[in-house]
Order: sequence, then C-alpha cells, then structure tokens
Amino acid sequence: MTRWPLFALGSFWLLASACKEFPSIAASGCGNHVVDGSESCDGFPRLGGSSCRPPGSAFECQFDCSVHEGGRREQCPSGWGCDLDSVCREPSGEFTKAAAALEVGAWSLTSGDFDGDGRDDVMSSEPLDAIGETRLRFFYFDEKGALSDARPFAKSLISPTIKEISGDAASDLVFSQSALGMMFGRTDRNWLPETFSSYRVPNATVRVVGVHDRSVELSPPFASLITYPWGTGFYLADTNSGLLTERVHVVGKVADLVGDVVSGNIIEDIKHSPCLEPVFAMRGAKRFNVVDICDTDEGGTLVWREKGNGQLFQIALEPPAAIDSAPQVLDLNGDGHLDVLLGAGGRPYAAYGDGSSLATAVPFANFDAQSFFFQATPLAVADFTGDGALDFVFADGLLSSTTAYLGATPRYTAIAHRLSAPWTAAKIADFNGNGKLDIVAASSGSLNFEFFNGTGTQYFTESIVSTSAAVQLLTAGDFDGDSITDLALFEVPPPGQDKSTLKISFGAAFAPLAAPVAVAQVVRPEALSSFASNGRANLTICSNELIASVPNGALTLLAGGPDRVPFAPFTLTEFSSMGTVQDAGAYAVVAGNFTKVDQPDLIALAFYPGGSLGVQPTNDVWSLPAITTPGSFPQRLPEALHQRLNPLTFSENQANFSADVAGASADLDGDQRDEAIFAMPADGGAHCGVLWLGADSAGSFGSAKRVPAIIDEPCGDPQIIPVNADDDEFTDLALLTGSRDADDRHLYVLWNDGSGRFSGTDVALVSAGDSPQAFTVLPHAGANPDFAYVTKNFLRVVQRPGPREFAPPSDLPVPMNLSLNGGSGITAADVNGDHVTDLVFAESGKLSVLRARLKVP
Repeated sequence: MTRWPLFALGSFWLLASACKEFPSIAASGCGNHVVDGSESCDGFPRLGGSSCRPPGSAFECQFDCSVHEGGRREQCPSGWGCDLDSVCREPSGEFTKAAAALEVGAWSLTSGDFDGDGRDDVMSSEPLDAIGETRLRFFYFDEKGALSDARPFAKSLISPTIKEISGDAASDLVFSQSALGMMFGRTDRNWLPETFSSYRVPNATVRVVGVHDRSVELSPPFASLITYPWGTGFYLADTNSGLLTERVHVVGKVADLVGDVVSGNIIEDIKHSPCLEPVFAMRGAKRFNVVDICDTDEGGTLVWREKGNGQLFQIALEPPAAIDSAPQVLDLNGDGHLDVLLGAGGRPYAAYGDGSSLATAVPFANFDAQSFFFQATPLAVADFTGDGALDFVFADGLLSSTTAYLGATPRYTAIAHRLSAPWTAAKIADFNGNGKLDIVAASSGSLNFEFFNGTGTQYFTESIVSTSAAVQLLTAGDFDGDSITDLALFEVPPPGQDKSTLKISFGAAFAPLAAPVAVAQVVRPEALSSFASNGRANLTICSNELIASVPNGALTLLAGGPDRVPFAPFTLTEFSSMGTVQDAGAYAVVAGNFTKVDQPDLIALAFYPGGSLGVQPTNDVWSLPAITTPGSFPQRLPEALHQRLNPLTFSENQANFSADVAGASADLDGDQRDEAIFAMPADGGAHCGVLWLGADSAGSFGSAKRVPAIIDEPCGDPQIIPVNADDDEFTDLALLTGSRDADDRHLYVLWNDGSGRFSGTDVALVSAGDSPQAFTVLPHAGANPDFAYVTKNFLRVVQRPGPREFAPPSDLPVPMNLSLNGGSGITAADVNGDHVTDLVFAESGKLSVLRARLKVP
C-alpha cells in the first residue's frame, strides 16, 4: 500500500472519532486515573499485588494494606510500610522515639519474630559473667512499637544464636550449656527447651538408678542396666577409654523387670561399699537381686568395681512364689537398717536387713490382727502418721494408723481414693518442708493426682491437683535445690501420639504442691527416676525410640537447677559412632543449613575438659547434621580449628574458662547452603581470626584444616554479621574488633573474593575513631544497606553511596537531639509490624525504640 492511502485512512478515523462523545477527565483529584497531588495510586494496582483504595473511601487513591478474611493482609509496594490506618506509606528515612527509655536491664541486643505474630521481638543478653555465661530477656512490642511484654529466661547459657529451625513462622534459639540446647519460638511466648536423648543403643533396652550424690570416676553417679542382643548387665564408663563396659552380668532382660531398679544403703560399709546398692527383680522369678557396685581406692576416692568384682546377691523367697510387684527399699521394722518389700504370688514379702546383708524374704504381715489388710502389696509404705507404726498406700486408698501408746497394736483407718480409677503410682515425701510426710497418689487411668498434706497424725489436708492427662510415672526429688522435695510426672500422651509430656510440681514451704508445669516431651517413656548430684536432684528418663523402624533404647538426662528449667540438651559425645560416653563441652554454636538446602544443622566449637594441668585442652569443631531428625548424632571434625585461633582463656588451675567467640551463618559461596562463621582471638589475643566452615558437594565436612582470615587487631569481644556490602552476588562479613567498653574498637567489612573466601588484608574500615560498642545492618529494599552502631555516647549511621563505598559516620536522622549514656547494644527490627525496619538500642540497662517514620502527605 502506498503512503497516501494510509494517510487517507488515518484522516477518516479522526473524522469519525470527532463525531463520538467521550467522558471528560478531571484535571486533578482521585478518580482521574492520573497519580497527582498526594495520591500514591489512582485506579490501578501496582505490579506485585498492591491494590488502590477507590474514590470516596477513606484515604482514597492510596495503596491499601488492610487485613482481609482469613487474616491475609494486602501487600504494600516493595520497601513501603503499612501504617495504623492500613494505608501503605513510603519510608521517610527518619526515626522517632516510640516511648521513653525503659529500665529493663537491656544490654546486647538481637532480634527475631519469636512468637510468629509478624512483629519482630528483641532478645537482650546480659554482660558475660566471669566464666562467659549470660542470661536472656525477651521483649515483645505492640503495633505502635511500645513494649507490651517482657519475658526473662533464667537459665545461664553460652553463645545464644537465633535461627528459624522448626519450619514455622517463629524464630528459634540455639545455645550452649556445655551441651547444646534448642528452644522453638512459641505463640504463647513461653520458652520450653527441646529434649534430646543423647545416648541411644539400637535393639537395646536401658534402665538407670542413682547410687551416690557425687561423681564416681568423673562420671555421673548412676548405674545403667542394659539389655543388648547378646545379654544383660550393669554397664559403667571406663575411666581411661570412656567406653561403656559390663561390670556385672545379669540373667534375664530389662523388659522382664518388675517396676524400676531402686537403690538404698543396704550394705553399710563406707569404705568398701560407699554407694547405694541397686535392687531389682524379674517378673516371675523366685529371687530378687542386690548389687554391690562401688568401692574406694587407697586415697578414699569413689571407684566402680571392676568386672568380676561387682558382687550380685540373690535373695530367695520362702515359701517360693513368683514375683509380681516391684521392690521397695525402706526400714520396715524400725531397727535403723534398710529392708526390702516386694510382692509375690499376690501378697507382700519382706527381706529384713542388718546393715551388711538381707535375710530370706518371708510373707509380710506385721500385725496378726490386721493381716487381712495385707493380702495385696502396697504401692508405698512409711510412717506418715508419726505414731511409730507403718502406714500404707494401696491402689484403693490409704491405711493410716493410730496407736494408744508407743509399741501398742495400731488401729487402721481407710481413706478411699477420689479419682475415677484406682491409683497406680504413689510417692511419700515431705513436699512442703514442714517436717511431716505427705502423700501423692495418681492413676494411669484418670486425670489429676491426689495430694495428702501430712500433719504427723491420722488427719490430712487433702486436695486434688489438676493435670492435662492421666499420670503414668512419678518420681520425687529436690530439682531446684531449695531443700524442698518436688514431684515429677509423665502424662499419658493423647490418642494417636507417642510423645508424653514431663511435668514438675515444685514444692513450697508450708503449701500444697504447685500446679505442674511442662518441662519436656519424650517419645515413649518407659521409666522415670531421679538421682542426687551437686546438692540437687536430676531426672533420668528411659525410653524407646523407633529410628528407621529399628527400636532404640534411649537415655535422657535432665539436670536440675535453681532456674527451675530442667532440660535435656544435646550432649557432644561420640557414643553413637565410637561407643564412648566422654562428653565435650561446647562454648560456641551456630545453626544453618550446612549439609542440605532444606535441613537445619548445628556447628559447635567444643573441648574435652579435665585434661592434664598446664596442658591446653584440645579444641574441636563438631557437626550435628539434621538436628531435628530422630537418630541424628554429632560428628567431631578433627583439626578443623586452626592452631593460630585462641577462642578460650583458662584459669591458672584450668578449673574455669571464658570464651570469646562470635558466630553467624550465611551462604558465602553461592551453593545455596550455609557456612558456619566464627570470629575469635588469634595469636595469643594479639590478632582477630575469622573462620568459616562449609560442607562439600556431598554434604561432608571432611577433615581438612581450615585457614582463617587474620585481622591485625585484637578482638576480645567480637561481633560478626553477614552482609552484602558491595552489591555483587556474594555475602561479605561485617566484623567488630576490640573488647567491651574499650575506646579503640573498629567496624570492618571483609570482602568476599567471589568463591566464599576472605583475607585479613582485603578489608574496609566502616567506623571512624569513635569506638563502636555494637552494630547492626539497616536493610533497604532496592538500595544499599546502611550500618548503624552505638558508641558509649552516640548513635551513628554509615550510609553506602555505592559498592564498596562508605560515607563518613553521621548522627542518625531523628527529629530530636539524641545522646547516649553507656551505649551497649543495637539491633534492626520491625517491632511494630509495619514492614519498615526500626532501631532498638540499649544504654546503661535501658531499652529504647526508634521507630522508622513513614511519609504522610
């Protein structure tokens, strides 16, 4: 077609359109489909899902971020925030104080969304104590950025690190307490450490019993009865090799036990039998067993008996009968020596002791006139009425005695149980410190347990303590070290689940037992007991775990303490790979996806304590792959820690140590898997070393020695944060050198060489000469991240005009004069949930929030 016909057609279209009337477009205002004035949109959503409020509505022609049905919130444009009116606003780049500084004991700060509500929370760590431990506080904020809740966590710990591990929306916490602990964030803001069974044996069953209140040959004072495929015996740790060795062979299986293994001081020889003697019985047998398991050396030190020297005594029943009720160790006849009571043939038997041995067990009927009471074996026995006669707890109720005078024949009064099913477990102890025995009785077929507050007479103050499910196991001990006995119990798991909840009712002076609080969850618990050590009681749990369809006997240890947070951390031991029970003490830990893209792992630094005096203990790196997967076990990585690195400082006698290590994790080499990053003193403290550890393509760390980057400055209290500071595709590292409160600290960036490696010379100085005490990274959508840091007296910001460019530090843009008094911590966090990063800082224990301002027309 030639040009003139095209021109003619165009003219015809113009003539035709001149005859058609179109709606007029307003010159300005919402609805003209032109973004003008204070509008952020006009009729059209922005790409990415941001919707525009229609004309005539509140805040017309503004991007909307309202919450719709189902809790879904409309998205704002990238980098914009959502204000209290659910309107999207651009950030102004300025900050305003959300409220007056709060005296809350804040110090070092980090952040994460621990309760999963979409608003960042802040974790504060106290200054490290003399052995490098700290305590934590968690702060939660409302939609205005004001503090709404504060939750202290009383347990002292080392190296707290935040990472999302559990797969939900909440941030989680990993830490060390020699062994490694982990806590998942929770919507109820309660912190409950996860429970780990560090000792597992395939195709085996285990039971443990406490035998002393002090360590025996540097190992915990309990004995382990284990059934392996090849036989059953008491296994104890060998001092030299750390391996479990059989000391006493036992005929039968753990599965055949009647009840638990119990213990008592039956042989009263403090030199050659200084421990309590384990007592146990096999169902259907006509003899029960006593084991003399300890001795002392020439210096009076407790030692385990060697194999062949462990003495197992069998006590016969006369007349013979098949044992059907668990043994109890107590003084039945008031002669000051322990006896054994157990059931056989449907009635109780008693074996009386004289301090050196037990006599043949005979039917127990203390009082001929009352013998009809004793046709069944009691659940527990003691003189809880204080009249010199025994009292009894049976499945159907109590039998409490009264006597006219000391030695007179007692008269018994029955007190029936009030639960919906007969009692199946009972404990007698002084649970309120008034010097009188109390009784706890529970049923595996009924909710709650009954508490009988003893008065030293036949009268009781009875109450029912609520539980969430039926109670299946009980044990007693002073788990918080306050000299008052507490009660631990397991609740029956809900139908279709295999995890049971372990709870503790803490005793209090002259009061009933407190409501039970959850402290752990364990898969298929089979036995619950306690042993005393270092002035308080600890809990042991024997359970059975299915791992890859193979049954595993598992032992879980929960250490008691004054913080009332007994927990079972992940012990760094090569028991699963080499059979040794020697534990390494972890002093630093980080979490990340180190071996697989979608699998949370841990990397820890640890050492074996108890070495020779004057010889520095060997430091090792440990890998814990698949930490949340049943059956995971730690692996030691020999020589992964370079000899120039000095993370620990020991006291002169090596009894105490302090750790100066900062940790983080990030994908440094672009393989979609994280590397573990540690900063610590090097060359005797003269320099600072940065070490990064990553797995190979097969997910293995191997044993190659890693060469760290050495910075020509000391770092007694380092801080390290991964950051992309040059806008390439590789993550760099921001490092704070120097020591706490020092006036010569510096903030550097270590540049990634493009292959995930770093050098101590390829660095850039970020701070000026004002000695940062802590720093954070301020992310900006589509722009270069800034650095913010606190000195003792000022809050500074360092902007990045471009790749590897740093503007001089300047005051943070706030609409008021801001000066600090003892600045110690800072973190970037979206505390009010508006999707724009705020700043939270600490000074002299005070916590302040600087809320990012949004632009308002």
